[in-house]
Amino acid sequence: MQACLSFCPTPPADIDSIIAETNHILKIESEKAPFRTLAWYDAYDKKNKLKAKDKAYAKKIKKWLTKPHSWQTNPIDAFVLTQANTEEKLVAAKEKYQAVNVETRQLKQTAQAIEALAVQASYQEVELNAQADKAISEYRMQKRCVVYPPPLPRQRHAVQRRKR
Repeated sequence: MQACLSFCPTPPADIDSIIAETNHILKIESEKAPFRTLAWYDAYDKKNKLKAKDKAYAKKIKKWLTKPHSWQTNPIDAFVLTQANTEEKLVAAKEKYQAVNVETRQLKQTAQAIEALAVQASYQEVELNAQADKAISEYRMQKRCVVYPPPLPRQRHAVQRRKR
């Protein structure tokens, strides 16, 4: 017999005020500058993060419905992960994350500096606007590529069967 699990996630309580606030910021920033500013992207990201699937119960249901992890050579690797392997993967992931995160911060600082110069020039210099747009685009591209802080790998244990 098949069972069907369904749930209706509820949106965040202050969703209307957040949408109104972000729409207002998006409109002001669009009118102010000839390119999409960092403030415009911050408001855009804030608006796109409004998801009911981020609630605790929705994450729990999603966790129940996910498939086992993948493996390269041994299928048992999808179900069993030793403490040593967990620590090894965690160290490798943290090193990659820290290297990319430093580069992302530098790109953001560069974008902020060039955007500030464009603001000082009242967005009248076309070349400076193009440089600001390019710097912001590079930062956004890098930000998309950033591997967010690696979650701690869950230690998976083999299912032990009861002896009969």
